[in-house]
Amino acid sequence: MKKNGGVLYIGSFELPDRDAAAHRVLANGKMLRKLGFEVIFFGISRHTDANLSESTQFSGFECYSFPLKKLGWRTYYYNIGKYIHVIKKKNIDLIICYNLPSISLLRLLLYCRRNKIKIIADCTEWYGRFGSSLLKQCVLSLDTFLRMKWIHKKMDGLIVISSYLYNYYSTSCKKPLVLIPPLVDLRDEKWDKFEKLPVKLNSSHVNISYSGNPGLYKDDISYTLRVLSKIKDSRNFRFFVSGLSKLQYLEIFPSDEQLLEILGQKVVFLGRITHSQSLNLISQSSFFMFFRNNLLRSNRAGFPTKFVESVSCGTPVITNDNSDLAWYINNKSLGLIFNTEDDIIRLLKNSPTEFSQLKKQIDRSIFDISNYVDVMCCFLEQISLYSMNNEKRISGG
Repeated sequence: MKKNGGVLYIGSFELPDRDAAAHRVLANGKMLRKLGFEVIFFGISRHTDANLSESTQFSGFECYSFPLKKLGWRTYYYNIGKYIHVIKKKNIDLIICYNLPSISLLRLLLYCRRNKIKIIADCTEWYGRFGSSLLKQCVLSLDTFLRMKWIHKKMDGLIVISSYLYNYYSTSCKKPLVLIPPLVDLRDEKWDKFEKLPVKLNSSHVNISYSGNPGLYKDDISYTLRVLSKIKDSRNFRFFVSGLSKLQYLEIFPSDEQLLEILGQKVVFLGRITHSQSLNLISQSSFFMFFRNNLLRSNRAGFPTKFVESVSCGTPVITNDNSDLAWYINNKSLGLIFNTEDDIIRLLKNSPTEFSQLKKQIDRSIFDISNYVDVMCCFLEQISLYSMNNEKRISGG
């Protein structure tokens, strides 16, 4: 694959930093740029009436957005004309599809085959049945099935986010495959210059943080609250939750209202704050804590961006064995894995000084893009080699 070619990175990410997907694709885009490729992003816009034909600039990248408010999800799921316009305009050599809906992905795959453009998938999730209605659940389940079980295996290559996905595709797909977790660019000033928080953390407390939106099946904050309620009288701590308000949390988990009453001021909901403020909160915390149900395929197949951000802030993570986290924590000393309430409670009774010692062990650079540039380069070379061999076989050469 020739360097200095055009790469179009498309999917349901909202630039510059409105979701975890945006952080992932930007980090991958920076790696590709280091390798000499011109990267163009085509994401979505939930909050503005973006113009399909006009681009913006972010971090030196040309970025396009699909205006969901104006055109809706249905058009996003089926129409690829918006991408073809940019492909022709920018002379694109490679397309990377981030969790693109199956119909759009299949149509784009067929277009690339006709026009001899390389196309790969960036696969970061594998959800089961979800949605507000039975019909929506069935439609989304079918979409996921087609993408994961069939269309992805037709791609020229696959980028996957976890060992679960790597193991699945390595046994069922003979295409080039690479595992790249969520990454960060530590040269970005956001890792050193934080926005001021709306609250002040007391250094004499054990400050625990959580950032994000737990959803119904992702992060089990209820479990965290139950554990904290058992030490509320024996430990001076504060649990800071950013990403949603207390009211928003209770709309998702109304049964936790009594737990929150018991904990009182020891739990602080900050609501939605800026990404820079979130990183500030994490960096000042004794540790970051979250738990996930590892029996759910969606949690095994994914990889929490919040884990990467906490490590990159120099803050240890307290969690259970989910996704690939146990390997990173046990081999890289990035925190502690706990699977029982008693063990967590014993840990929480440690002093702030003991937690500060744990923070000193963290290697912030583990998920920096510089560690994966060569990995990405090797992957792209494999795609080129695979394609050349495939063309020779078809031509009889």
